[in-house]
Amino acid sequence: MLSPTTFTKNKSILTVLTILSGTMLSGTANAGAANFDSASSTLHIQAVDVDANTFDATLTMIKASEPFQFDLIDVKQIAQPAGERAVFNTATNKVIIPSVTVDNGSDEFIAELELVPGSNPMRFTVTKLEPGAKAVANFDSATSTLRIKAIDIPVSASKANTVDATLKLIGTNPFLFELTNSAAVAQPAGERAHFDPVVNKVFIPKVTVDNGGAASFAELELVPGSNPMRFAVRKLHSTEFTGCPEFSQPLGENACLLSGSITQDVTLSNEILWVLAGGVDIGGDNAQPATLTIEPDTRIVGQSGADFLYINRGSKINAVGTPQHPIVFTGPADDDSGSLTPGAWGGLVIAGNAPVNGCNTSVAVCVQFDEALTRPYGGNAANENSGILKYAQIRYAGNQIRPDQELNALTLLGVGSGTTIDFVQLHRGSDDGIEMFGGTVNFKHVVSTGNSDDSVDWGQGWTGKAQYVLIKQIEDDGDNGIEADNNEGDFNSLPRSKPMLANITAIGTGNPGIGGDGALLRRGTGANISNSVFTGFRRSCLNIDSDATFQNAGTPSNLTGQLTMVDTYVDCTLNFNEQPADPFLVSDWFLTQQGNEAADPKLNDFLPAVGSPLISAGAPVADSFFDATSYSGAFADENDNWTKGWTFGLN
Repeated sequence: MLSPTTFTKNKSILTVLTILSGTMLSGTANAGAANFDSASSTLHIQAVDVDANTFDATLTMIKASEPFQFDLIDVKQIAQPAGERAVFNTATNKVIIPSVTVDNGSDEFIAELELVPGSNPMRFTVTKLEPGAKAVANFDSATSTLRIKAIDIPVSASKANTVDATLKLIGTNPFLFELTNSAAVAQPAGERAHFDPVVNKVFIPKVTVDNGGAASFAELELVPGSNPMRFAVRKLHSTEFTGCPEFSQPLGENACLLSGSITQDVTLSNEILWVLAGGVDIGGDNAQPATLTIEPDTRIVGQSGADFLYINRGSKINAVGTPQHPIVFTGPADDDSGSLTPGAWGGLVIAGNAPVNGCNTSVAVCVQFDEALTRPYGGNAANENSGILKYAQIRYAGNQIRPDQELNALTLLGVGSGTTIDFVQLHRGSDDGIEMFGGTVNFKHVVSTGNSDDSVDWGQGWTGKAQYVLIKQIEDDGDNGIEADNNEGDFNSLPRSKPMLANITAIGTGNPGIGGDGALLRRGTGANISNSVFTGFRRSCLNIDSDATFQNAGTPSNLTGQLTMVDTYVDCTLNFNEQPADPFLVSDWFLTQQGNEAADPKLNDFLPAVGSPLISAGAPVADSFFDATSYSGAFADENDNWTKGWTFGLN
C-alpha cells in the first residue's frame, strides 16, 4: 500500500554552486518538480505548465488514505524555470509530476493527480504514486528532449559545479543533441552525470526513455567549436547484461572471460563483469595495434596471480572513469570489504617506445626486457601516447612471477609523455604500487596505499613528471615511500633518471619495527623534488645512497641541479640516514636548499590540519606541466581532499 510514509525521509545538506563560465543560463533550476512537506501536509508543485503558462501551486492534503486527495490553496503565475516541471494535461484533466520528494529528501517519486470535475476549490485525487526510476537523465520522445538532472563539471581536483541541462535532438546518424537550457543546481547526494574536460565527454550512468523502468548508459561527446553546444552520442547501451561480445567467452550470469591476445579495438562495457584468464595482451609488440576502451564503473577481475593485463608497445588503453564511478581492477571475489590479500592477481602493465637506459653506448635505440615477463620495451618515441588511465583503482595486485620478480600494481615500461595518467589508486599490492622503467610518462593525482614494497619506484632513465602524489603505508606492511634508481647495473647509464616531482605527501608505517625510508635516492639517480612532505618512516625520511648519486648531486655548497629538494618538510624519528662513508651529510644537502624544514607538518591523517605550516610552504614550479601551488604536500588545506569519492579504503 502506497502512502506518504512510503517515502524515505532522508534529508541532505545542499550547497548551491556557481555555474562554469561559458555555460548557458536560463534561470535557476528546481531540485525536483514538487515536494511534500509532512509537517504541514502540503504539496508544493514548484512549476506546473498549463498550456503556454507556468504556475507555482500549493495544495493541502484533505484525505490521508488511498486514494489521497489534495485541495488547491494557493497558485501564482511564474516565469518558466529551467529544469524539471510538472505538466497539466487539459485533455485528460491530469497533472503529471515527474519528480516528487518528501521533506526535500533524496528519494524521488512519480505522481499523477486527476482533477475532480466541478470541484471548487480545485480538488485533485492521486491516481498514481510510484518510486521514480532514479535515472540521472530522461529522454522525452514526445518533445525529443534529453533532460540531464545533474552534471558535475570539475572546477578543480576536489570541487565541481553541478548543472541541470536540457538538450534537443537535432540529428539521428549519429544521434546529435543541442544544448537549449542549463542552470546551476545544488549538488544532489545521489548519482550524477560527469563531464570530463580532458576527453570532452559527458558520462551518464543511467538514462531512461519517457521515465520508463529500463535504463541505459550513455556517453556524449562535445562537438568542438559548436555554439550552441552540441553533443554526439558515442555510446548507448542497456545497463542490464545481455550477453558477451565475440572477443570474449560467457562465464556465468553476467560475466565474460578475456584470454589470449586481442588485436582489434574493443570496449569493456560496464554492465559486464570482465574476468582475465592468464596474461591478456592488447595488440602485439609494435604489431597489430589495438585500443582497449574501458567504460566508467567497469570491473576487471584477475582470478589468480597468473592473470594480468598487458598493453603492448604501439597499442593503447582508453580507460576513463568518473569520481562516482571509477574503473576497478581487482582480484577474485572482491566484495569491497577489504578482505583480499596482496598478490591476488597480476596487475596492469603498459609498454611503450619511449627512451630507456641500460644499453651499450653503441646501440642507437635502446630496447630492454622487463624483469618479470621478459618482454621488450623502450625506443626513441619520447612523446608517444599509450592512452589514458583516469579515475581508476588497481587493488590487490603484484603476484610473484618467479623468485624476487613480481608484477607491480601498475608497471610502466618505457611509456611516453603523450600518455595521460590521472586520479589513479594503487592499493595493497604485494610489490610496488607504481613503477616506471625508463620512459617519459607524466602523472597527477596518484594514490599509493598499503603496498607491501615501495609505494613509488623508478629506474632505467625515467625522466617524466609527477604532481599530487599521496603515499600512505599501513602499520604492518611497506618498505620505502620512494625508491629511486638510475640503473641497477650501470649507475651512470644514460639517459639518467631525472624526474621532476612536486606536491608529494608521503606517510610511513609509523611502526618502529616495519618500513624503510621516505625517499631512498640511489644508484646514480637524479631528481628535482619540491613542495613535499615525508613523515612517519621507520628507517629515515631521506636517504642518499651510492657514490654515483652523491657525485651527481654535487655538494651542499655547490649543487649541480641534478638532484635537488626544495620547499619540503621531513618529520621522522630519524630524519636523515647518514653513513660515515658518505661524501657529505644528507642533512646538509637538505637544509641548505630553499624552504626545507625538519619540523612537524601538522597533519590530520593525510590532510594538513588547521594551522599547518604546509599551507603556505610551497612555491610554483617553473614548468608548464605543473599547476602553480603555494603549498607543500599533495593537498592545499583540510578542504582540498581530491581523493574523496573515487578511492578505496582511504576516506
